[in-house]
Amino acid sequence: MFTDHVDISQAFVHGELLPGDGHNGKVYIFSMPGYDEDPLYVYRLLKPLYGMPSATRAWHTTMSAFLAKEGCATVGFEKSTWTVTIDGARILLGAHIDDFVIACANRQVLDGPISWKSRRQDNVSLSTSEAKFVAASLAGQEAIYLPEMLTNFGFSQTKAILLYEDNLACVAMSKNPVRRKFSRHIDIRKCYVRELVLNGFLKLVPLRTHKMVGTAR
Repeated sequence: MFTDHVDISQAFVHGELLPGDGHNGKVYIFSMPGYDEDPLYVYRLLKPLYGMPSATRAWHTTMSAFLAKEGCATVGFEKSTWTVTIDGARILLGAHIDDFVIACANRQVLDGPISWKSRRQDNVSLSTSEAKFVAASLAGQEAIYLPEMLTNFGFSQTKAILLYEDNLACVAMSKNPVRRKFSRHIDIRKCYVRELVLNGFLKLVPLRTHKMVGTAR
């Protein structure tokens, strides 16, 4: 798979003002500091400016309309990833604001997509295994989403997704409610990973900490 990167210069000023911007879609600004202008005069914007609350959404709306006009279709429920087929070749486009990654699937490389997140959990865990179990459930939610993207790219997920885990108690808890005394207080929403494992969609695989790419030193 061949990939390339595109950075749209001054992307926001290429967008179109949204109907709800300003007064009936019309936005006015005073002159910039340092310019000797009549204070009674204002300027009417024809394009969004950086710093406007709706500038990002205006750019995304304009960009999405253009890509749809060119025959691109969004991937699943993801509104920032598109696919289009040109001359028999499937082209994938992923956007983050004004940065694009473009991939052409002339060669099928099944390395799979990468999803990364690092954040503080919204609950207090009473043990390391509980913290790991909560994190595994959140990872399972992401694992549900990624195969949907792969399907739109022409790849099918037929086997259980492997989720590597360096806590053996967490691995055991994903298969059955062992140590019930120490895990029954966990919010039922956090036990989602167990359901995914029982349904054969996800499989937690033990892996030593020093081999974990995200935490290895």
